[in-house]
Parts: sequence; structure tokens; C-alpha cells
Amino acid sequence: MSTRYPLEDRARSKSWSLLSRLQSTRRSTLRRLHRKQPSGPKEYLGQGRFSRRSDYQPFISPGISAVGLFTGAEAIKTGTQVSIWGGTAGTSYDPFYHRACDTLDNVSTQALEVNIDAIAYAIYNLAATTEAVNGLVGVEPSELSNSPR
Repeated sequence: MSTRYPLEDRARSKSWSLLSRLQSTRRSTLRRLHRKQPSGPKEYLGQGRFSRRSDYQPFISPGISAVGLFTGAEAIKTGTQVSIWGGTAGTSYDPFYHRACDTLDNVSTQALEVNIDAIAYAIYNLAATTEAVNGLVGVEPSELSNSPR
């Protein structure tokens, strides 16, 4: 494994692990990465708090930083948010969230596209180099394609 991408077993190693060293300052780097996405989610409006009840909790509990994209869930939409996205103030962003009617028929293709673009942008950038997160210089993706397999 390349020393540029050390993903060591935290329990067996006294050296640092990429995952265990992502502290809060690194989380802000990941948030900035999402915000500078060229095609942007222009829909960005502030920061939310993790509820500690979802699939990211197993990462947060042992101290692994996590960031995410929030599409609303059952949170209540404010008047300011209604002026940006439409809808009705005082109602949830997603009236289908975790209910029997929460099916593919009720998925917003616009929200799906915005989130997929943001996730792909982050993966592409972090796959090439994690320098912004942990100071380790990586390689350009074009360099990887010429590597022996």
C-alpha cells in the first residue's frame, strides 16, 4: 500500500490512522470542499447538527469525523427556506420521510442529482489527494492511470 494513503488498523498501530485523525478542523475542510464544488449545490443554506440517530453515528462514537449533505428529513421549514425552495413554512421538508409512502415514487430527482454531484465531487477530490484533510500529498488521477497494476 502506498504510504500516501495510510489506512492502518487503529487498534494495532501506534502511528496515526487517516480515519482516526479527522478532527473537527478537518471536518470544516470537508465542508469547504462541498461548498466550492464548481456546479455547486446553490441550495446550501447554513449548517445542521447531526442527530446522533442515523448511519453516521457508528463513526462519530469512536471519534471519526463525519460530514453529510442534508435534504431535510422531518425538520421544519422556515419562512426564509420557503423563499428559497418553495413549500410551506412550519411543515417538514419531506412529508414522506420514514413513512410508508417513503418510496422511489416520492424521490425528488432534482435533490437526488444535486446530492449525487456533490458526493461525486468530494470522492473525486479526496481519491486523488487527502492533503486538505491530513496534509498528505497525493497524486493526480491521470498519474494513477499510468501505474502498473
